[in-house]
Amino acid sequence: MITCGVCSEFDDIGMLAREHGYLVGPEALDTHWNLVHSADAKRIDPRILARILDAGDMKARDLIVIHRERGRLIRKNRQILGEQIVLFPTTPITAPKLKPLEDDDDLYLRTNKLMLRNTALGNFLDWCGAALPNGIDENQMPTSILLSMTGGQDSKLLAAALAIENLLAQN
Repeated sequence: MITCGVCSEFDDIGMLAREHGYLVGPEALDTHWNLVHSADAKRIDPRILARILDAGDMKARDLIVIHRERGRLIRKNRQILGEQIVLFPTTPITAPKLKPLEDDDDLYLRTNKLMLRNTALGNFLDWCGAALPNGIDENQMPTSILLSMTGGQDSKLLAAALAIENLLAQN
């Protein structure tokens, strides 16, 4: 069994993001270039549009550093994890109330970043993943557990997810 302390890559990913930015920004800008530079851009949530367009300010060196370090971290993580499954909550919190997020841009951005945190780690490390419903919280909001493995092990992960899903259904 591997504990979070062994996955020092999580800390490295956070440091990279603080120092160089997020990889998802330039990827979103490239993917949606024509849309965000058209009259249809007004159909996008202004907070999301601003984040996508902000990626245009990223320096080439930052993007190169992120890609280089991502490759190194993926290789390191594959050596550490091998064929083990990483298991943790899909999101660190359950769905928050919508109205406060609509009313407060800073709260929305902080909450959005938090909600994406766990899955973003796996995305950065090239993991495959499956989320399984596993109950409800004290506010009757659904919860789920995320099973992840290093990339390319989708069949093994899905077989494990099916077995775990059957166990969860029995309880």
